[in-house]
Amino acid sequence: MSTARTLVTDTVATVGGLLPYDLLVRIKEGKEQSGAKPADYRLFAKGESVRDAAERSWGYLRGVWAAYQDALARDGADDDPGVHAVGLTTERWLLPLFEQLGFGALSAVPEPGLPAHDGTKNFPLSHAWAHVPVHLTGWNVPLDTRTPQVAPQAPQSMVQEYLNRSGDKALWGVLSNGRQLRLLRESASLTGAAFIEFDLQAIFEGKRSDDFVLLWRLLHRTRFEGDPAASCPLEKWRTEAIDSGTRALKELRKGVRDGPHGDRQRAHRPPRQRGPARGPAHPLPHRPRPPPRPAAARLPAALPLRHRGPRPASPP
Repeated sequence: MSTARTLVTDTVATVGGLLPYDLLVRIKEGKEQSGAKPADYRLFAKGESVRDAAERSWGYLRGVWAAYQDALARDGADDDPGVHAVGLTTERWLLPLFEQLGFGALSAVPEPGLPAHDGTKNFPLSHAWAHVPVHLTGWNVPLDTRTPQVAPQAPQSMVQEYLNRSGDKALWGVLSNGRQLRLLRESASLTGAAFIEFDLQAIFEGKRSDDFVLLWRLLHRTRFEGDPAASCPLEKWRTEAIDSGTRALKELRKGVRDGPHGDRQRAHRPPRQRGPARGPAHPLPHRPRPPPRPAAARLPAALPLRHRGPRPASPP
């Protein structure tokens, strides 16, 4: 699988083609999408839109972000990469964020962690909601490299491996260190990384409310509801986008093959006259080939030379 990174905005990227760019743009702009009405998000107040609810969360979380940044500065985590700030990031920033996304109080995963479907490995993920693993870690914990003091495996690698080995228990998962937030999906049949990434730091410091609305629409708890997991709205969006892309590709190939007037040309083209499968009905009479001429006879005749008399002497 490709690991190409496509920017939806300068704070949101789709990596490895997990969800198509066009789908994310439609969700961001609030265009008609199956399962995206206010009632589908459990919003029942008269006249309330999904955007209204997302903007209320945005207003509240801006204050939470500011307080969290002050706490990081007091702990020295903003200047010292050695201060991982796992507990601070989880309690003061990420748990309030997930409450605003409708998850309520996330349940901590007890030790030794969530098991693989075959029971051969446990994954020390921090939290879970229903069938969705939600791994929360610290501000100075990279997502793609291992931090031995925190966990034996890189966070991205651990969440992805759990999804791939969970059997039918889990399909989608979420990962965040407070700076970035990623949406992942099971990809046992694929290779490489595939996720949607939100740059939380750029969103909140840059006051990018529209990008937060996309995050809210895409990662709200209701997007993961469904039993089995494959029946959740998020999976339906993905399937519909893949089907739509397949249809568009077929139409494109058809247009390239037919050309701009392909149908009209085929309508006026006379039917091809097909001859018999074998030789003509009245074969020509056989004529024997003449014997080959000798090689000398095939050479062109030499051109005759004109005789020139002696050249006259020059006058004295």
